Amino acid sequence: MKNKFWLYFIILQPLLDVVTNLMIKKIDLPITLGIVVRMSVMMFAFFYVIHYFYNAKERKMLYFNLLAVGYLFVNLIINLIWKNNFDLMEEVAFLAKTAYPFQMFFVFYILFKNKWLLKEKITKLFTINLFVISLFIIIPTKLSLSFESYGNFYEGSVGWFNAANETGAIIAFLLPLVIWSVYKEKNNWLGLITILTATYAAYLVGTKVSLGSIMMVLVASSIFIFFKNKIRLDKTLAAVLFSLSFLIISFNQSPAIQNVQSVGVEIINKENNYKIKEEIYTPVQIEQIEQINKLKERSHPLLTRALSSRDIYVLQHFEYFEEAHPIRKAFGMGYASEYESKPKTTEMDFFDFLFSFGIVGALIILITLSRKAIQLVKIIWNCVREKKIDNFMYFLLVAFILLLAVSFVAGHVLFAPSVSLYLAISAAFLYVIIEKETEKILKALANRRRVAIVKYLEKANSASVGDIAEQIKLSFTATS
Repeated sequence: MKNKFWLYFIILQPLLDVVTNLMIKKIDLPITLGIVVRMSVMMFAFFYVIHYFYNAKERKMLYFNLLAVGYLFVNLIINLIWKNNFDLMEEVAFLAKTAYPFQMFFVFYILFKNKWLLKEKITKLFTINLFVISLFIIIPTKLSLSFESYGNFYEGSVGWFNAANETGAIIAFLLPLVIWSVYKEKNNWLGLITILTATYAAYLVGTKVSLGSIMMVLVASSIFIFFKNKIRLDKTLAAVLFSLSFLIISFNQSPAIQNVQSVGVEIINKENNYKIKEEIYTPVQIEQIEQINKLKERSHPLLTRALSSRDIYVLQHFEYFEEAHPIRKAFGMGYASEYESKPKTTEMDFFDFLFSFGIVGALIILITLSRKAIQLVKIIWNCVREKKIDNFMYFLLVAFILLLAVSFVAGHVLFAPSVSLYLAISAAFLYVIIEKETEKILKALANRRRVAIVKYLEKANSASVGDIAEQIKLSFTATS
């Protein structure tokens, strides 16, 4: 039953997001159902993980989890002492959102490692989730009951969800795994319908992230299936190509492209207004605009436009970082690093992590992930070299890398619990794959050494342990 709990939790995600958004929009409460449920589950996950790792004697995982939690506590204390605008509730909420994907990663690592949750089951859940998400966007939009992605001046609809970038990121992550599920099970009609509805839902959202991500998923999927099928058309490839064709044909009319054009007009209007700034703006506003213009000079106009001015926020936060106390530079500046009135993050998760958790925090994550990333690259290279490309691994990597790219470019992944859950699940599955593949390599290496010993003894008739160790280039202890 305790393992089924996590399945119910996954399937609950779209409904939880919708109810949370309706509470935000209609009821003015300081806390929402989404926060209560997810943070309660996170606390349960922490004790679940600690209990499992302790009993399973997996000390490395146990200590890493405790180290991560301890680091967050140190970060909170440091900013309590040195941060000028310290808001305890804001800081604690941010740290909880940061801890959430870590605990979810450990939970699903345990489930996948012990085969309590299989890839076929998780992709079925993802298919249901994506179908429900699509309906919660398409139906309210067509009935004019939806919420707008950006407000009155731009195009796009998020249905009954809250944040356009978060919703787009979830769709982009789930779609490749749904495509794999349909490709594997030829009569998966729900999956086929979901491919079509998810594409249209991402189109309606109206963000560059949602449109661009879905197009990349469909292109990567169609190329893979095309060559896997040896140029043979099947239902999966037909659904993917139809969806891609729709996006290409309607590209110029899509809400995302219309928004890009609207932003261009808005930029020209702002430049014209700045020429007569004394007539339009107050002295305080003029000073703020001039500060922003100085930051813009340090970047490139195309980059600023492509990133929706997020590069400007990065430069601004970097200035705060340079001026910060050395201890805060090392262990992090907390939520939104530094601010005068209202907190504002860069909305680029990797930079937000660096500024919020410092050089030490960034190095811990970088060193931990780089080792596994190198192992993963070796595994992929071996698969390519031996022409044994695993279908599921391909689509999982597409989903995982795409979500990381969205996290880097547009944020709203690492620190958004509705999205970071999916990142944690994919990371846990990849971690288990890396462990199993590494174990196979080690076993194969051990077998090769045994064969080398036998061959050497056949030639030499007899030999000491030291002679054998020297011959197979292994330590005396290991050979013994």
